[in-house]
Amino acid sequence: MTENLSRQSPSTAQERPRIGLLLLTAEWFIEVGATQGSFRDLPRLLDEDAAQIDVALDANLDIVNPGVLATREQVRQAVESFCQEGVDAVVACQITWGEDRLILDVVRQLPNIPLLLWCYAPFGQLPAQMTMLDLFRASGPVGAVQASGPLKLVGAQLVYLGQPRLGGLVANEQLDALAHMLEEPAQTKNFIRYLREEVP
Repeated sequence: MTENLSRQSPSTAQERPRIGLLLLTAEWFIEVGATQGSFRDLPRLLDEDAAQIDVALDANLDIVNPGVLATREQVRQAVESFCQEGVDAVVACQITWGEDRLILDVVRQLPNIPLLLWCYAPFGQLPAQMTMLDLFRASGPVGAVQASGPLKLVGAQLVYLGQPRLGGLVANEQLDALAHMLEEPAQTKNFIRYLREEVP
């Protein structure tokens, strides 16, 4: 479920902020067999959700997307690619429930990069009857809430994005505002100072 996608539009490559996209799941799903049998469609559905997220953000930002990540080694490689690409910030999205250690690894390895934690859900409205496959796929908000506690304890530079659904997910004007802020070095520094609680 991993594929490194880093795209730049020739006309805008130097104009748009570059964002590292962390799409996190849990190795647990593989370990318990939740990617086989009646759950065999889970990896494909997560990849489809990931593609929609990528397209939505790519309208305003240059995205470095290493794909859906489940292991610490995959996260380590993603962080390496973020450093090589010189990302301005990281958007972390628990695409399903996941283990805290993955996002905490990112915070430790990128201590000076702003982190935006996105509470994402694939459904505009939950199905009337949910299968276990639906439940696994919709478990991202649980992962986001779970991750927010340890992130605060380690003093992560964190902003919480609470609009989960892609259709009205993060409004274009909000992405525009984020993009414009990251384009301006002075505003980016103020943003980081705010995240570090250096600004009253």
